Amino acid sequence: MSIKLTIVGAAGLKDTDTSSGKSDPYCIVKVDGKKVAQTKTVDNHHEPQWNETFTVDLTGANKVTLEVWDEDGWRGDDTIGTVHLTAAELRKNGKSTRSLEQGTVTYSVSGNAESKKEEKKETKK
Repeated sequence: MSIKLTIVGAAGLKDTDTSSGKSDPYCIVKVDGKKVAQTKTVDNHHEPQWNETFTVDLTGANKVTLEVWDEDGWRGDDTIGTVHLTAAELRKNGKSTRSLEQGTVTYSVSGNAESKKEEKKETKK
């Protein structure tokens, strides 16, 4: 089963860059530990808006991880926060905001065939 996963944005991210005082965040999507997608980097921002949509295959998947990172180039990137989701949580369409270690990340799920079947059943009742 595949879904359309939109990484909407993040808010309240911590400062990880000592020189500029702001982070250069991006988000990585992993399915069962394997990287399947990555957003673009938004330079010098605590509240990035990515609005990037990816098709994610959840067939046989148990866990989806959203990792927010600060891009630092040659110094090596710093992790800002991580959200662990079960595949079951992503089987319903809709928007959700989850807490990171500091700040939040917002994502949206659409195009889920199972949710559409459930919606059709409810409309027929």
